[in-house]
Amino acid sequence: MRNRLVHVLTAAMLGLTALTAPAVASPTAYATPRPSVAPLLSITSASLQASQAGNNWTLVITATERFSTLEIERGYTVADNAHIYERDHTELFGGSEDHLLQHGEETFTVTRPQENFTWTFHATSAKLDTESGSEQIYGWVTLRNVTTGAFRIAIKTPIIHIDP
Repeated sequence: MRNRLVHVLTAAMLGLTALTAPAVASPTAYATPRPSVAPLLSITSASLQASQAGNNWTLVITATERFSTLEIERGYTVADNAHIYERDHTELFGGSEDHLLQHGEETFTVTRPQENFTWTFHATSAKLDTESGSEQIYGWVTLRNVTTGAFRIAIKTPIIHIDP
């Protein structure tokens, strides 16, 4: 009975489904590394640039999205989008950030380990001028796995200063 209990516990520790192995596992069974889980989708290197021509502005967010081998092999569908916000740092307790612009969500099938994306926004000075003086704006890029329904991940670009 005791030998059978050792066998069951050993099988459970090794993740075995059948109890056909000997009651004592070999030392190499414990030393064998288990395969690690590949890192899943991520967003890196996000940046925001702005240029002005009179009262018209062009804002460009760039970001690199990375995917795991598993996501590529299974052909997962993912969705991303980008937003532009104005930082309210002068209001009491920081205030709420002003949402200025949004690029609609786009879905695509993962086929490569890395994708570089660019979102271009056009706005007038009136749209970007939310408070007196210069504006502190930043981009926000989100990415989610549509196939698995996993949580959305996001990255914020560094803040840039503009004077609309």
